[in-house]
Amino acid sequence: MSYSLTGSIGDVAVSGAYHKRNNVYSGYNASANLPVGDFTLAANYLSVDYTAGGGASAAMQGVKVGSFGFGLSYKMSDAFTITAQTASNDITGGNQRVSGLHGKYSLSKSTFGYLSYTNATNGASSQYEGRAYASNVLGAGGPNATDSNRTVAVGIAHSF
Repeated sequence: MSYSLTGSIGDVAVSGAYHKRNNVYSGYNASANLPVGDFTLAANYLSVDYTAGGGASAAMQGVKVGSFGFGLSYKMSDAFTITAQTASNDITGGNQRVSGLHGKYSLSKSTFGYLSYTNATNGASSQYEGRAYASNVLGAGGPNATDSNRTVAVGIAHSF
């Protein structure tokens, strides 16, 4: 189950959410972004509590994770935006970090091309799949909790 609330306070877009998957995790998040000319500043915080003895991976059972992130986007033209982002969490002493540089080119209202470079350190995963299923958290998916990795993604996305 999940609940969310979004809105704005002046020019600042804000959101908050609560989410729970029975016997796996529960958590909440808050985020905000602020346009400043051709720039957009963004920040978020996420807290997740994995259920002890539940369906979470063995390495995550009973673990609480706090994560924060910051981003900056720049609209270089009507069609092209470049974004830099970074996020950290408090697992393994707070030294896991995911950082990325991303470009998005709008081809139409419903289609865009993208190029993305993501770097992850100290056991964090640079791939969405690894983050979503905690396969690399605390070294669960790799030989140890200090593994670092990188991902480059290129593609075209279309909304129907």
